[in-house]
Amino acid sequence: MSNRSVINRRNIILKRLNVNERVLIGELASSLNVSVETIRKDLIAMEQQGILKREHGAAVLISENEEEAIEFRNMDNLEIKNRIAHEALKYIPKSDNTIIAIDAGSTTWCLARLLAQRSGQNIITSSIPVAELFNKDTNNVYMLGGLVRQKDKSVYGQWTLNCMNSVGISVSVLGSGGTRSMGGLCAVTFDDADLKRAMVRNSEFSIALLDSSKFQKRSLVEAVKWEDIDYVITDSNIDEEERVRLSKRTKLIVV
Repeated sequence: MSNRSVINRRNIILKRLNVNERVLIGELASSLNVSVETIRKDLIAMEQQGILKREHGAAVLISENEEEAIEFRNMDNLEIKNRIAHEALKYIPKSDNTIIAIDAGSTTWCLARLLAQRSGQNIITSSIPVAELFNKDTNNVYMLGGLVRQKDKSVYGQWTLNCMNSVGISVSVLGSGGTRSMGGLCAVTFDDADLKRAMVRNSEFSIALLDSSKFQKRSLVEAVKWEDIDYVITDSNIDEEERVRLSKRTKLIVV
């Protein structure tokens, strides 16, 4: 069975969970024309990613942080983005007092959800949904100041940039709206580009999280050259030509 068919099936399961909050294994197997055992394997994988909770003969959507997470649970390519996030987690130090700057975005949000299970970290972010994931006293969360962009609930502007320029970071985690035909990580606005540059400049190392669809989308402005990013993590659907090109300019990790 192809990796694409598995991803498509799990996206269908997720969409049904978002509508009904509970799905039955038997009904899923019948409607998707696969075995019950195949559906069980899907649900086990999705449970490990923190998306759902399995019950006897069924699965339910995890309700923790539901209000904050609802927009992200409906995102495209969630299965892929969770896979990228799990890989990125391996490169984030577990030591106390690690300082992690997290960019706004759906794939970075997926990683933040995993990081929220750790303790002793210092989280710096421009994303309100990311900050809200760390709802326990086990981590320090620093929300950058700035003007709130309602579309993605992130902050931007000169105040945001000044805040980022005043801190030292262990690792920065960045996303992008699209990088097609560009020589590096891109941003949809000049303010966002400035912030990404500051994150990379002030961090010991940086990681960019991009599902392969981002390489087919355009953004307004180039923010950071690929050579200035330590790791780029994407999925196996990346175009082979793009894979070769990136591998010559940065450490490319494909999952």
